[in-house]
Amino acid sequence: QSGRLETEAENVESALESAVQKFGKEFGEVLFDGDKSNGTRRVVRNCFSLVVNSQMIGLKDLDQRTLKDGDMIHIFPPIAGGTEVEQ
Repeated sequence: QSGRLETEAENVESALESAVQKFGKEFGEVLFDGDKSNGTRRVVRNCFSLVVNSQMIGLKDLDQRTLKDGDMIHIFPPIAGGTEVEQ
């Protein structure tokens, strides 16, 4: 699934939470380890890559990674699989 979201989030963590609001609970369950029901901060699964304005960023302390107007976040899912080709 692909989609676009425009938000006025101040940091990457808030932007990702906005994405969960738009794309649904299932999106959040795939993207994050755990949930917010116990009041703890969710962590992006380490199989995903996050890119802000063409620069890969770490998956920790996303609340500290501030955003400016016009910043773009890309979420890259894990790449795996394929099939063996018989010769």
